[in-house]
Amino acid sequence: KFYIMNIGREIVQELIESTTPIIALYPGKFKPPHAGHFDVVIKAAEIADKVIVIMSQGSKDEFTPEDSMKVWRLYEDLLPGNVQILISGKSSPVSEVFDIIKDKATDFIVLYGKGEESRYRTIEKDPNTYSNVKVVDAGTFEGLHATDLRNAINNKNLEDIQKHLPKGIRCQKSIKCLYSE
Repeated sequence: KFYIMNIGREIVQELIESTTPIIALYPGKFKPPHAGHFDVVIKAAEIADKVIVIMSQGSKDEFTPEDSMKVWRLYEDLLPGNVQILISGKSSPVSEVFDIIKDKATDFIVLYGKGEESRYRTIEKDPNTYSNVKVVDAGTFEGLHATDLRNAINNKNLEDIQKHLPKGIRCQKSIKCLYSE
């Protein structure tokens, strides 16, 4: 197994039984998105009415949000129809999450990655204001790191790229869209 997923079963069950629409928000850098990120989105899509992946607008090691969007497009055919990928309109995708969760007519699951839990303490400390929001640890991804995938893409190492892609996505020499021009 590449990752350990920790989406709380009780929280998820409670939300599933609700009649209010559920939107899962998954903010992050995703520079680039790898198989672990993909798996989180797939699992979230099974329990939420809609999943919104919110990528940061900053670059990482010259890997731009547009480069990340190219990788998400490789995954498009395997993603359910209730998934939307977007680049944050704010300097931080977390700020965008806090704007979105103000909508009290919707229930939200906010998924966070390794080391991100402190960004959402406000939600846990103020359950009255955020009664429609559940914050969930998306888990860690053993053996999968965006840094390694960036390096493999920059080095055009197809074997290493393939190790980081979801099952069903084949990396071939024809996949030039991963390489920065």
